[in-house]
Amino acid sequence: MIAAIALSAILIAVVTAMHIGALRFASQFVTPSRHPGQCVAVAVAAIVLAHTAEALLYAAGFWLAVHDVQIGDLVSPPSGNGRPLTFMDYFYFLLVNYTTLGRGDLMPDGHLRFMTAMEAFHGFLLITASGTFILQIMGGKNPSQARGCRRLHVPWPVQDHHCQSEHSGLPNVPLRDCSPPRYRQNSCR
Repeated sequence: MIAAIALSAILIAVVTAMHIGALRFASQFVTPSRHPGQCVAVAVAAIVLAHTAEALLYAAGFWLAVHDVQIGDLVSPPSGNGRPLTFMDYFYFLLVNYTTLGRGDLMPDGHLRFMTAMEAFHGFLLITASGTFILQIMGGKNPSQARGCRRLHVPWPVQDHHCQSEHSGLPNVPLRDCSPPRYRQNSCR
């Protein structure tokens, strides 16, 4: 089981890095305000290639897990033709599992079931991230220029005499947020 957890963690880390790199690479060629249709096409092409490469990497990891580490097996149901599974069978299984389709014509056995579940969960997360990326482009935003949340800079604890209200009557005195940190509003855009 330790080997399955370790191999899953390595695959998740490498595939996540690949996905982030693919989205960052695609965002360099995206300017939705000028060419919205072209930007969506570029993003979709990059995402399809990225997901295919990621499933291919998972297939290689599963092939290694079955043939070298021997933590489980990928088996076809009894109605199958009895031939040994090829790498293309692994790739097919992992692509179907990555997209969470899960047809059931190939079944993992042993600790490979854990790896299969982690791969499906991870695939779902990455497909969701890809959908969000495309929706940003369709909304006219360049995903590489998206801003994170900026927190208000207020030292804590703040002395009461530094807090001013709108009705303080003092000219040119900036207002400060003196609420405790957990109640401060973020200025997200």
